[in-house]
Amino acid sequence: MISLPEPDSGFSAPAVSSSNQKPIYVILGMHRSGTSLCSSIMSALGVDMADEKGEGTGNELGHWERWDIVALQDEILSFFNRAYYARTHDFPLPPAWWADPALQPIIGRLEQLIAEKIRHTDAFGFKDPRTAKLMPVWKRIFTRLNLKPKFVFCIRNPAQIAASLKARDGLDPSVGEYRCLDYIVESFRYSVDQDVLILDYDEWFEDPAATSQRLQTFLGLGKSLSDHDRILAVNHLIHDEMNRQGRVAPRARQPLVRSAYELLRQARTDATAHEKFRNFADQFVSFRQLLAPFELQLTSLQSAHDNIQAQIHAAQTANNELTGQNHALQQAVQEQTSAREGADAARNAAEHITSVVAGERDELKAALDQKNQAQLELQQTFTQRIAEQDAAVAARLEEIGTLRSTIASNDSVILDLQNQLQQERTKREETEAALIAAREQVERRRMFLVPLRVWKIRN
Repeated sequence: MISLPEPDSGFSAPAVSSSNQKPIYVILGMHRSGTSLCSSIMSALGVDMADEKGEGTGNELGHWERWDIVALQDEILSFFNRAYYARTHDFPLPPAWWADPALQPIIGRLEQLIAEKIRHTDAFGFKDPRTAKLMPVWKRIFTRLNLKPKFVFCIRNPAQIAASLKARDGLDPSVGEYRCLDYIVESFRYSVDQDVLILDYDEWFEDPAATSQRLQTFLGLGKSLSDHDRILAVNHLIHDEMNRQGRVAPRARQPLVRSAYELLRQARTDATAHEKFRNFADQFVSFRQLLAPFELQLTSLQSAHDNIQAQIHAAQTANNELTGQNHALQQAVQEQTSAREGADAARNAAEHITSVVAGERDELKAALDQKNQAQLELQQTFTQRIAEQDAAVAARLEEIGTLRSTIASNDSVILDLQNQLQQERTKREETEAALIAAREQVERRRMFLVPLRVWKIRN
């Protein structure tokens, strides 16, 4: 057996006397192993286990957790990228993680929270499966606050836990079984030399009266309830529907997980099995250190995947911008086309006016020719009118020239805009080609990840 240092050896808490220590009741165990049920029963037996029952999502009777404690423990796990829903949750925490200076403010808030809560009750307890991962911190807090922990260690068939996690979180059953093994090893090794009661989930349905009696005796609160009231309360909290999987009695897929669970069940009454599981827990903790290279590789792959996703997002953003610019150019072309059509209409109107003026001039000339001999004064007047009409025509023709020049300029602008539009279309096609290439790269990396995950699961 590989010898390991004590998990809490990194702390230098002040020594306290074991006398006058105030009890604190802590439920350990994996998620979905019956910790919420146990918490609700302990509350009925007189332990202050929660400030509220909590939402009943996934639990018929509520979670019975202290959400402020859950939030702080999540904060610690997230600091090391070990949050429950993170892909790296199942990797071990770094060695001596509890000594990281950046964690001390969080740990201080956790200690202050417990110190405040225990002032108001003589039987304070809490339940959060994350506690098993962070026991070195809790052992320091218990020591500093002169608390004597009494651990209730909830265990359950790993196959049932894995199936429940699959239904609630979509977690792969093989990962769920490994996670269950990790949690029970952590719970065991930190409570092995402490005041601990191990309760199997199935016991609540096989003999709830005897199981609740064992729990009440272990808690040492005296008979705050009569046996009759205790049995009524427990029967109210326990329903057969809560143990639907127990009737099928599934077995864990992984032999090591099956063996560890059976060995732990035997360890409750068999000293030899207890020592074997202690040795197994030490070996398992040593084995987990071998996972560090895989965590680095997973982190690297995740970083590469995130970079590719960022590139795809950037390409999509650029494509959207180009599409917007193309739309703006199309609107500009439409506006120029409308302006050209207006100019053509104005030119046609000017040509019509010119035609009308030319017709009027011809008529005047014809009238002037007919009356030239007889009406000299009229001829002079007519000549003056002709001159005025010519000036008007010249002005009209000048306007027409200006309009034609404007039309020519607009045609040049339209041509430039069409060229720009063609360039933007070319850029968009290049961007779309780059986007397709990036997606193919993501697919190739995804094809690489799938064999890696299969290899990790098999190994």
